Amino acid sequence: MVCWTADGYVPGCTAKPFVLDRWAMRLPPIAIPVAKDKTSVAIWGHVQFADGSIPRTLDPFASVNAFAHVVAADPNGTELARVTVNNAGDYVLPHVPAGDVRVTAQIEARR
Repeated sequence: MVCWTADGYVPGCTAKPFVLDRWAMRLPPIAIPVAKDKTSVAIWGHVQFADGSIPRTLDPFASVNAFAHVVAADPNGTELARVTVNNAGDYVLPHVPAGDVRVTAQIEARR
């Protein structure tokens, strides 16, 4: 089984176990519920460049590991939440205070 616990999400496990093998395996998507709260909201979406490409670059030979971050900030620019997009460019900010929020995406390179 796959189990999870993280701030902003309802803890849980998948109903069915899976068998690990010697080979790499890809699990199907798992729906992990966001915790409900009267003072916060969940924000989710997809990030891509203007040409439609995903903002994720991994080139170990050049020591490049670049990925996009999505930031939710209040009108004064104070950061409320930050998350890294996955390899498909998708993101979820599970616990953002309700109100006037600006959501931006940015990409950085790590070496």
